[in-house]
Amino acid sequence: MRVESRTDRQGKEYFSFTFMHPVTKKKTRIRKEDAPSFRTRAQAEAWAQSQDAHYEAMKEAARQRAAWREAFHDWVEMADGFMAWKKDKAPASWQRSVVMIERYVLPFFLQVKSCNNANLWHTYFDEFRDWLGKEVTKVHSTDGLSYSSQNHAINSLNSLLEYLKRYNKVSPEAARKCELHPQHKLGARTVEDVYSEEEVISYEKALRKTSELTADFFYVLSKTGMRFNELYSLPISQLFKGQMTGPVHDELKEKGVEYVGYILLDSQILKEESDSLSRNRLPDHSHRRGPLKGRKDTNIKNARFIPIIDKDCWNILVRLYQEQKKSLDRDLFGSNAKNYLFFEDVEEGAIRRHMQKANEALGTHKDFHSLRHTYSTRLAGKTRSFFLCKVILGHKTEKEFDKYCHIFEETQLEAKKNSQVIDFM
Repeated sequence: MRVESRTDRQGKEYFSFTFMHPVTKKKTRIRKEDAPSFRTRAQAEAWAQSQDAHYEAMKEAARQRAAWREAFHDWVEMADGFMAWKKDKAPASWQRSVVMIERYVLPFFLQVKSCNNANLWHTYFDEFRDWLGKEVTKVHSTDGLSYSSQNHAINSLNSLLEYLKRYNKVSPEAARKCELHPQHKLGARTVEDVYSEEEVISYEKALRKTSELTADFFYVLSKTGMRFNELYSLPISQLFKGQMTGPVHDELKEKGVEYVGYILLDSQILKEESDSLSRNRLPDHSHRRGPLKGRKDTNIKNARFIPIIDKDCWNILVRLYQEQKKSLDRDLFGSNAKNYLFFEDVEEGAIRRHMQKANEALGTHKDFHSLRHTYSTRLAGKTRSFFLCKVILGHKTEKEFDKYCHIFEETQLEAKKNSQVIDFM
């Protein structure tokens, strides 16, 4: 790793770090905000040397991930077939399965266990689970895999074996299911993850000190219950003023819920193989879009209807809409309004760094997904309507709905202890 002395716009000297990325093979500079600050070059050099060992480990991991192709010759031949099969079954998440197979499944069975016969893989299931938990680290850090990521890897293994069985490449007896980690280990959301009204206000204020757009993003998430990628992908064509027609409106009216407009959510931007969100445009200026989580198609039957109950949230969306409408009028990305995103001018990495700074400033640790958890808890608890939770949030089972009703009751008890009143949404 190379250390360079640079000067920022305020004339202040700082140390910059560059290295040759082991995967992309490109010279890469670490962002100023992602690197520690040092007073002397000696301190900066010492830190750079400590990082070299980590990047050498990344190089070795990249080399190993490439080696399985030679060890498992059949995979090269059937890769296209498996990807097509998986894409049909899970159009929104198939790429992640392929990444998990290449990053964890094949390296373990072909290199760690030197087993090229998939008929015998089931005999190593327990060792595979232990290996994921004890030996494997994330690609871009030294942290171990979360239980959730470990389960993604195990599910990918099971999918590969299912595919091999279906096309007679392994015996039916060999295509067993590797057991997943139990639910209680997955860090399931609890009452502790629910944002209080005071916390929402504190985080919004902290974020506005860094970025108005990130604060707007945070606020809209808190008032709509959308997932991060759903809002990050949201085009201006999916916002509507006024009331819906049909059973959703009728149910909201019966529950006494008033709203000023709504979002018709039918798709989201697909993730890249690196599992990161990319808004790179296709030649026609559109984005690569796919179904919402848990859906197979991007049609009206699989869409979600999200009422905008909070007027401040509505005003934020209208302001952002008007800004993007100017670009649409200039035909910047073509004439299709779906090519223009509400949060076009902010990047995923920047949003997450701003949230980390807010956590540090407030001395707490919350994340964006807890906003969805908070919205779900209040919607379920206040309306007691499984139908609304299914249509607005995409919940599939009454078990999930009952969980949020129970968490809501816990928040109410906690609020009474602290003499607080929890507003709806």
